[in-house]
Amino acid sequence: LAEQHPALRRLLEGGQDVGAGARTGAVWAIGSRVGSQVLQFAGTIVTARLLVPADYGVTAVVFPIITFANIFNSLGLGTTIIHSRRVTEKLLSTAFWINASVGIVLTALVAGLSVPLSHFYHVPQLVPLLCLAGLLFTVDVSLVQTSLLERALRFRQIAVIEVGALVVGT
Repeated sequence: LAEQHPALRRLLEGGQDVGAGARTGAVWAIGSRVGSQVLQFAGTIVTARLLVPADYGVTAVVFPIITFANIFNSLGLGTTIIHSRRVTEKLLSTAFWINASVGIVLTALVAGLSVPLSHFYHVPQLVPLLCLAGLLFTVDVSLVQTSLLERALRFRQIAVIEVGALVVGT
């Protein structure tokens, strides 16, 4: 523990038994997933009611594209932080900057593909929507912090943050 990064040491202080942490973590993870799904469903219903069908159809084209691009966002860096024997400043810094760089590249890639995709789907409104949605990759730099919380079995904090972000974002 003395060799670990100071942020991780602070998270692990006063830690709990791994078994108890796993049980509590599972409850919070399930609660977070259910809460997230309910909020996303409610947001979808509200969005469908606010938009005319043609505009809702345009947003329906954006979501799969962003979801597919999101597959490449973390590159397994979070798993590396969680399972690494030693978490050092170098590991955390490298993971952060790789994640930030990949986010910028994905934002640029989605923006660059927005015009060809709008021509492919014959929907000119896709260009600004894809550019705006692609910015999510640039601003989502929470991978290192979330991975440290997971490593320290702080699933309650993760659940509160995720559900809170959905409430604010919806």
